[in-house]
Amino acid sequence: MTTQLWALHQKIETRLAGATGAEMHVAVQLWSEQAELTPDAEHWLFTGDSAEVTRISCRMSSGSEMWVVGGPGLGVKLTAAVDRGNNAGSWSRALRLRRRWREGAVVSTAMEAAEGKGRHNSNTAGLALLPAELLLEIVSWLHPPAPVAHRAHIDALDSRAAELTSIQAFCALSRTSRRLRQFFLPYAWRQIVVYAPNNGGPLSRPLAQRLATELIEKLETVVIRNKALAAHVSSMDVTIGDYCEDKVLREFMRSLSCLSNLTSLCVSTTPRRDYVGTRSKDPFEAASAYKFPSIRRLTIAHVAITLAWSCPNLRKLTISSSVLPQSDTFGSLSFASLAPLAKSTPHLRSLFCVSISLQTESRTRANKFPGLPPALEEFGLITIGRAGVDPTLLKRIADHPSMRRIHFRKDSAFEWLAPGRIDTEAAVLRKAGRYVQENMMMKPGVDAADVYVTLRPASDRGTSQSKFYEFDSGGKDWVRVEQLKEFEH
Repeated sequence: MTTQLWALHQKIETRLAGATGAEMHVAVQLWSEQAELTPDAEHWLFTGDSAEVTRISCRMSSGSEMWVVGGPGLGVKLTAAVDRGNNAGSWSRALRLRRRWREGAVVSTAMEAAEGKGRHNSNTAGLALLPAELLLEIVSWLHPPAPVAHRAHIDALDSRAAELTSIQAFCALSRTSRRLRQFFLPYAWRQIVVYAPNNGGPLSRPLAQRLATELIEKLETVVIRNKALAAHVSSMDVTIGDYCEDKVLREFMRSLSCLSNLTSLCVSTTPRRDYVGTRSKDPFEAASAYKFPSIRRLTIAHVAITLAWSCPNLRKLTISSSVLPQSDTFGSLSFASLAPLAKSTPHLRSLFCVSISLQTESRTRANKFPGLPPALEEFGLITIGRAGVDPTLLKRIADHPSMRRIHFRKDSAFEWLAPGRIDTEAAVLRKAGRYVQENMMMKPGVDAADVYVTLRPASDRGTSQSKFYEFDSGGKDWVRVEQLKEFEH
């Protein structure tokens, strides 16, 4: 380090933490007016032991990342976690240090506060003065509305735009003042959302690259740059394309293992058109090296089924593709792929797929159907076609000891039930509903009020014309309802 005079600008934000309030976390962004202190000196994080910092002097050894910070009653050694080229954002207080270096030691240090000198001061009026109760009310209004119960991410419901708008609002509020940053920043990182606006269609290479870059940047923020934020992440909804797929998925899985409070995960895969059908291996194989015990709700495409096997405490699994008895096509999932769930997810209580085929003409035998997870209470969506449903397989599902709720989906060739219809199609629908309901009710210790059988359209887009049915045990028929019940798992 030379003996020239360095003019360093520091933007500092502090917040008290801990039960005693004596610990201060200070995020510092450093840069030099004349030259860089080190090749990587950009972003620093350190901890002090005093809430009143009246004077700061620094000594840096040449080529080192170890600083000694001193002041009245303050002595701290810190190791810098350096992250090059990242803007720390908006800060409420600026300090200027002028220092002369001579043989690695500080000869003189002067510090002047930025208050009253044209720089940004702490926000002491307006929104920042509102009590916590009113700020919580603002939070409730900024949160996106909960999805309608019957949708449950079936048919690729896209509520991500509202979630992203909410996140952006929290980020904007967190930049207005120190107090609001403390209050709103955790809400801004409760959800991580990365999605393609044309969800469900093929991704262009530039779009796939943008999604991959955005995902990695957000993961680095909570896992590397600001680890304190990782504890606030409870939900993720991301789209992964084929751009650098292996590298992105490895980093994605490693980052998931660092998010100890993540309970809900939705992973969509939308490969490019010329990539469909060319996969030669399991793209989510990297998940097998990790366990994600905190994840309770998982929504995935069929190509990501391996991820479910690494979630031992999973409660609800939604697979956004069809399940067929025997399938080797790109767009569907076979029963054999579900078999590991019985052992790897012993606490699974709800299993949804966009369509499960149990039709008689499939010639599927009961011994080919995989064992169900021991705690499974809810299963669907079983497609009912003109040929009906294989009664052997249907009985095996209904007889599962913990099974209480079975959901059907009408084949697209069916017309909707009308009052008094007695034709073959209506009879097939009634027979399926009555069959599973009676088999579930006959099991020992089952309360009839817990048994729930539903029927929905072939394509549930959540429109106002959608019709939903519950099976009525008294009338032995389907009864139309405005909305299906939702159960917490």
